[in-house]
Amino acid sequence: MGFPADEIYVQLREDKMMFVILQSQGKRFVHATGVLDMTQEEFEAAWMATAEAVNSRTITDEELHKICSSSVPSRHAHAFITALLEKGFKPPVGMN
Repeated sequence: MGFPADEIYVQLREDKMMFVILQSQGKRFVHATGVLDMTQEEFEAAWMATAEAVNSRTITDEELHKICSSSVPSRHAHAFITALLEKGFKPPVGMN
């Protein structure tokens, strides 16, 4: 949706539930994305490897599309965006 990367966080709890957290515009939005069957260390390594692949452009568009389209926010985009708007978030200026 255009929010800066430094306002988006990911958290993996001990019970393996993963959350995406948006801390922006003086508000906090926490969204459960599912259960991951991996350790914190495995999660961090996978997250960093993916981020590095995206930043270095070594990931294919097809791989990136698969990752993004399989995410909970993507599969339930309408509900996700509605929840953000109901919480009072405004899309960044470039999205208006």
